[in-house]
Order: sequence, then C-alpha cells, then structure tokens
Amino acid sequence: MMRIAVSIPVKSNEYALACLDKAERAGADIAELRIDFMTNPDLERLVKYGRIPRIITNRPTWEGGNYSGEEEIRLEALQRAINLGVDYVDVEFKADHRLYRRGAKLIVSYHNFDETPENLEEIYDQICAREPDIVKIATKAQNSYDTLRILDLIKNADRPIIGIGMGEEGVSTRILGPVHGAYLTFVSLDDEPKTAPGQLTISELREAWKKGDVL
Repeated sequence: MMRIAVSIPVKSNEYALACLDKAERAGADIAELRIDFMTNPDLERLVKYGRIPRIITNRPTWEGGNYSGEEEIRLEALQRAINLGVDYVDVEFKADHRLYRRGAKLIVSYHNFDETPENLEEIYDQICAREPDIVKIATKAQNSYDTLRILDLIKNADRPIIGIGMGEEGVSTRILGPVHGAYLTFVSLDDEPKTAPGQLTISELREAWKKGDVL
C-alpha cells in the first residue's frame, strides 16, 4: 500500500484542525501533527477531531525540530496522546523514552540533516533493537549514491520502514520509497508550509506517480 502522510506544522489548534480537514479532502491516508511548532497544544482536540489517522510528533531542537523545553514534558505529551487514543507517535531513537503504547504504533526515528552515514544498516539494526512498530530513517542525500543506499535499505528491511533522503538530491526517495515498500511517504498540503527539505506537495507526488516514468 502506497500511503501518503501529510505533515502539518501546528501553528495553532484551529489551524491544525483546518489542515486535518484539508488533508482528508485531499485523500491523504495519514496526517502528522508536528506539535513542536506551538506551545500548549490541545491534545484531546488534536487527537480526537475528524477521522483521518494521525501521527503525533514533538520533535526537539537537538533532532532538527522546534521543541526546546524540558525533555520529560516533551515525552509526557507523547504519552498523553497515546492515552487519548492516537494512531501513531514518533519518538527519536536518541531519546530516553519509556512510552507505554496501549495500541498506538510507535515510530522510532533517526534524522541526520548533514549527510547519509555509511553505516545505515547498523543504524537500522540499532533502531530495531528498540522494538518499534515502524523504523524511520531520514538523512541528507548528497548524491545519487546516497539515494540508492536509502532505497536499498527500504527494499531489504524486514520490518515496516520509512526511508527518506532529505534535500533536492533525495526527492526520488520520497517518490519511489513507497514503490519499494516504504510504509509511507511524507508530503505537505499544497498551500501550506513544508516541514522538511525536499518535501513535495501532495499534488506534486500524485503527479509524479501518475506520469509512471518513476515507477
């Protein structure tokens, strides 16, 4: 299944709810709510509003996000989202977390905004040791070799994986990842801000798939 996840920077609770409506109308399969973009998100509303499945992400500054507060409070927000019945939470591989899943799927993620390390397989194995439901590895793709290594990682993974090459050189991983078995690919809404370098809009992704020359 080629899942499309719309990533939404949560500027306000009302903005997030409006974007959830847009994502559902656009036919997205999942919505990621980046609650690190605001203070005091109303988690109950953000989790329970509408029907589209969603990921709650509270990315810290040390992993390229916007949350700069206390780590305990950051992780408590993720646990509360789980307790409220959210479908997925994303927590960083480097975080010292003890989240009780209760039925939510746990995405354990690794981000590198500078390069695609040579030891991708080792990083994958280390993440798998944390027993995630889904592995996420997003690295800066500097050339076509990096892109191919990310796609190979996806093809050879033995558990659900999201593999992304960030930046212009990695755009093809966003298009081809699901073709090769990635659990999902992230996009932005057509008229809303992007949350990562090289991210396509939902229309751009669908157009690339429609052309067929990338499949």
